[in-house]
Amino acid sequence: MGQDDGLVPDANIRSTVGLICVHSKFPLHNYWRLLDCSPPAERVRLGRAFRTLDEEWLVFYATHLKNLARKGDDIDAVYSKLREEFAHIAALAGE
Repeated sequence: MGQDDGLVPDANIRSTVGLICVHSKFPLHNYWRLLDCSPPAERVRLGRAFRTLDEEWLVFYATHLKNLARKGDDIDAVYSKLREEFAHIAALAGE
């Protein structure tokens, strides 16, 4: 696997919904600033920014990704039914 093939994240961040895979375009330097900053006010400000990002990710996950997963399950059920029907037709044709 290459570094830019999209299969291996550059970093992971733990959030309320699990791991967030981070691509290199993510402002990782801002995250490191949050971890390394010594002024409490700056840490609070940056912490709020990441909490906002975490909240937005939670909404995205709870709505869009779950809806996509349900749609995938629906499509899988339809194809499963089609496979059963074709198997039945094939069995009848073999008689």
